[in-house]
Parts: sequence; C-alpha cells; structure tokens
Amino acid sequence: MKEPVMISALQAASEARNKKTNKVEKTKALKSPKEAFEQIAEYAKAGYESIPKEDLGYFLKCFGIFDRPLTPQRFMMRVRVPGGQLNAEQARVIGEISRDNGQDYMDISTRAQIVLRYLRIEDMPMMLERLEQAGLTTFHTGVDNFRNMVNDPLDGIAHDNILPSQGLL
Repeated sequence: MKEPVMISALQAASEARNKKTNKVEKTKALKSPKEAFEQIAEYAKAGYESIPKEDLGYFLKCFGIFDRPLTPQRFMMRVRVPGGQLNAEQARVIGEISRDNGQDYMDISTRAQIVLRYLRIEDMPMMLERLEQAGLTTFHTGVDNFRNMVNDPLDGIAHDNILPSQGLL
C-alpha cells in the first residue's frame, strides 16, 4: 500500500528540521556549564565588559543570572526556594544580599523563587558563596530546566496534613 502524500511530506519536513541546529544548541556546544560557572569569578574581576555575548545570552542563565537590558550592567538573579519555604538563616542571607547589593529590592516569583535585581557582576561570586553557605542555589532556575516545586505553606504543621512532603523536595 502506498503511503499518503501528506505523510511523506510531513516526514520529509521533520527530517529536514531535525538536521538543523538552532542558535541555542550551537551556543551550548561552545563550552560546558561547569566551564561557564568557573568563569564568573574572572568576569567579576574584569568587569561587565569582559563577559562574552554567549555567556550573557545563555550560560549565565544556567545559574539563574540574567542580563537585563533595562538595567544596563546590572543583573537579575533567581534563587531556588524548594517548596517555597525558607528557614530564618536563609531569609536573613537573602535579605542582606538584597539590602547590600540589590538596592533593597526583591520579588517572589509565581513558583516561590526569590528574584533579586540590580546586582553587579563584581559582587556575584560573594553572593553565590553566601547563598551556598545558607543551603540555597541559583542553579537550574533559568533556561531549559525544571521549575521550582511549590508546597503547601502549612505542610507538616496543619492538623489535616496527612503526608508532609517538604522533606521530599
């Protein structure tokens, strides 16, 4: 039995499309995210102008660091908050980073991540270190990554909570 013309045309189009490498995939092939992360300290020393376009446009986003055209040479950073729950130390560290480096400004995203703004590349290594010491990360909060998982704010404390789940996140 002969294959319908439409099916053949769709198959040919699919095969042609799969041979093309899009711009993001070409950028990903330039270096590993680990190599990009290791360069953040160098960019901090050399300043904003030293950051290659592919890092501004893709690699820094792997670590939740976003170049914002509306705030030249200032970055936005997303901090992952598993289940949307912070302990007191984590909240203090985020607040201090916001106060000291982000013009005392922060947002909470719809998926309960903390968004810090107006950050300079020169301060990035110190901020990332402070977040890590508090048990927080910016890794996988941007580009093609899984989204933050939210949780019931009363998880583990509500009288009708059957199965606490925060520990699973």
